[in-house]
Amino acid sequence: MTSSVVRIIWFGIVASMLAIASHFFFGSVFAAGISGSDVVVLQHSYKASENKHELTGMILVPSTCHDLTVRSRDVDANTVALIFETWEKPYAEDCVEEVEPRAFSVVAFAPKEIDFMAVMDGSWLPISVISAK
Repeated sequence: MTSSVVRIIWFGIVASMLAIASHFFFGSVFAAGISGSDVVVLQHSYKASENKHELTGMILVPSTCHDLTVRSRDVDANTVALIFETWEKPYAEDCVEEVEPRAFSVVAFAPKEIDFMAVMDGSWLPISVISAK
């Protein structure tokens, strides 16, 4: 074999190995993001003049027939709890039993430096609060 054919073969082998490694790495990253680590991401903005925290985001509900209610409640001087409750619409038909995203928005009145925690249907819910600029 000539040296150019050997180079092409080696190039093909290395390119294939890189493609496979990239597929496993990026595929696992995307799958982890999609299947979700069940962490709810909250976008947070604060209005100092009103001591007002606005939190928005998306959360998964159990089916297409479920709806979502969210409210805030002061736990103590340093903590605000976000309480998520799902409920099934009694009049809904043709429900699909798969999780479905629901958008939410909630307002809390508290000083700027405050901690947030969340509960969904009586269970603790891991959250990540990201400040909006």
